[in-house]
Amino acid sequence: MNELDNFFNICGPRIARKSFNFPHAMQKTYYFKDDEAYTEDHILVKKLYIISVAAAISSKNLRDYFTTFGAVKHLELVTHSASASGSKAAAEKLKNKSAFVLFDDARSAAKTLRRKVHYVKNVRLLVVPSDSWHQPDAYDIPLAGDDEPAAAIMKLNDHCLDHIFRMLPLSDRIHFARTCTRFREIYKQAAPALDKSMKFEEFSDLTMWDVRDFFLLSGRHVKDIDGVIPQRHLKRLAEFLGNNCINLTTLKISVNKLSLNIMEKMFAKLNKLQTLQLRGCDIRNETLLALKHLPMLKNLDLSNNEKLTGQNMNRLPTTIESLTLTSCTSLQVKMLSRALKSLKHLKELHIKGIYSIGPAFKQLVESQRYHTLETMTVSTGFGFGMGNQYEHIAKLPRLKKVIVYSHQDDCTLRPELLTWLVEHKAKQLEHFEGRGQNCLNATMLAQLSKLVALRTLIIPANDAIGPREMEAFCACSSWRRSI
Repeated sequence: MNELDNFFNICGPRIARKSFNFPHAMQKTYYFKDDEAYTEDHILVKKLYIISVAAAISSKNLRDYFTTFGAVKHLELVTHSASASGSKAAAEKLKNKSAFVLFDDARSAAKTLRRKVHYVKNVRLLVVPSDSWHQPDAYDIPLAGDDEPAAAIMKLNDHCLDHIFRMLPLSDRIHFARTCTRFREIYKQAAPALDKSMKFEEFSDLTMWDVRDFFLLSGRHVKDIDGVIPQRHLKRLAEFLGNNCINLTTLKISVNKLSLNIMEKMFAKLNKLQTLQLRGCDIRNETLLALKHLPMLKNLDLSNNEKLTGQNMNRLPTTIESLTLTSCTSLQVKMLSRALKSLKHLKELHIKGIYSIGPAFKQLVESQRYHTLETMTVSTGFGFGMGNQYEHIAKLPRLKKVIVYSHQDDCTLRPELLTWLVEHKAKQLEHFEGRGQNCLNATMLAQLSKLVALRTLIIPANDAIGPREMEAFCACSSWRRSI
């Protein structure tokens, strides 16, 4: 019994038929009541959606099959278009189609859904209800008769309705807008202020129809959005966001697995995006290509994506000023050097948690052909091999800020770093952080006192540095000039 069979809990003898691999199992978002089916939005189901119809199956084949469940009012066969990547997977997808089937009677649709397995020409089909907004009864709102009084809420003026609207939770605001044209206009007037900043978690309890309507109504007003995308909405929310959030400037996503297909849909129209954070999103080298057309991107954080090697980073937007690659442990110096050569506006590079660079720090520094780097974040090694020889960053022409992490207790920073900083950046370095248990000693602190341009010094958890050492440091004439 294969994985799909397990999902549908299919038992009993099976005849040999062609198998078809569906991209993922669909989450059940409908229920049965009496002899009819309803969507998660409690909309009567008459229209069904057939996922991935094989190329060999025609409209006539489908109509002949579904007519066995009841009268088919309309059937539409849709051919998928290839994605922009031109990938092999996209080319393969062209061979498949999908279909919509509209029944005259809701009971026929429910009867079809109750059957767990469907085969046409020995090829298995996955049949689900079409989206709520595609159902014939989706917008059939009962209206008061001529002899019935209008609802009390309709007697309120728009100012009162606006106050009520602003107190509603997100799902109720969306339902409010769906009620009538007047309420929809009140939504549109309040949305720019209410929906400027969003959390993905706010969508977790919404239906797909609610998610869609939010982005259609409010998408253009959203400036920043962050969090973890609810898994059940991931693929389609990414598409709604990409099509509607045309003024988005900040996007931060954590721990969602983002494929190339999802990334292409999400970033297709985000031309105003300036800050992008994709932490722990299982980003691969090829998925970086989805970012290459972001014309205003300045800050990119790809932390904790362990599959990234640096390939295709040279194709990232050249507008990037800050690149964070914390704990991208598969990063290769050769690939990163190539990226640094192309990022001509890069001012900040954060490579905390990468321990295998070793002596290649010299190569990284020399690859910065545009001499724009001002801030570097690095980590010490773990004592094996040559360790990270990060003292070479002291030769970056515009270096102003250095942050060094030591991840081993009582392991001091490389003394060469402080020596080289004094030699090359005494009159330029403004900010220094040494983060790690006892990563600095009194001798190193004395070296730091020679950095006459220093304005900020952060050295927490250093037991070797007490009041006497700090007093001597502050008594240094160069430090007095820096305060």
